Amino acid sequence: MGAARWVAYGSRQIELWNTNALVGWYPGVDGLKTGFTDEAGRTLAASATRGGRRVIVVLLDAPTRERDARLLLDWAFAAFSWPGGP
Repeated sequence: MGAARWVAYGSRQIELWNTNALVGWYPGVDGLKTGFTDEAGRTLAASATRGGRRVIVVLLDAPTRERDARLLLDWAFAAFSWPGGP
């Protein structure tokens, strides 16, 4: 599972923050990308793995991106099955 904060050490110390609120909160989420532009609004690409199966959701212009991503991931894992497994 990803981390909300990570420190890189080298010639100097750099503190990095993960702005994907799903990391460390939603089971199986391992990150991807958050963003914002005037044209696309609040965006989110999130990846989650369960039972060896990965689902990726991408949202554009989503004011409630974390909630919407959680609902899409829940739906995808519940509604689909993969050949040869869960």
